[in-house]
Order: sequence, then structure tokens, then C-alpha cells
Amino acid sequence: MNQQVGAITGPHAAERRRAALASARMNFHDPDAAPSERLNRILWHDARGWDVSYPTVKRSLFFPMSVDLSDEEREERDPDR
Repeated sequence: MNQQVGAITGPHAAERRRAALASARMNFHDPDAAPSERLNRILWHDARGWDVSYPTVKRSLFFPMSVDLSDEEREERDPDR
């Protein structure tokens, strides 16, 4: 069970509270409805620590179709989603 937001204390409590509120507002009932970039960042920091930088996107010359898109850009390119 998740901790109540007001009960989150300790190191990086402000960031952890913001992440808890953001994830509580996400739609997990519908497939792929949660904003993947934001959720990935929350999960990364929860697992690795709030002092650890989120990894940057690595570009590849060998696979030029690998493009980092935001969720909104994906929706614009794929209207059937």
C-alpha cells in the first residue's frame, strides 16, 4: 500500500510528494493512458534515488528511425491511439 502524501518525510520529501501526487492522478485503468515519460522518471528516481540523474536519450547512427517523441507527439502522429 502506498504511503499517504502528507506522511512522506525525509530526504527529498518535496520531490517524492510531487511524484506521488502526479502518479495518483495518472490513468492506469486504460492501457498506455499514463504519460510514459513522466511515469518513467518517477519510477527511475524511486528505484535509483532522487540524487541520481535520469539517463539521457542516446542517439544511434545505425538506427535513424529511433526517435525520442513525447506522448503528445506520438498521439499527433498516430491518431488511432
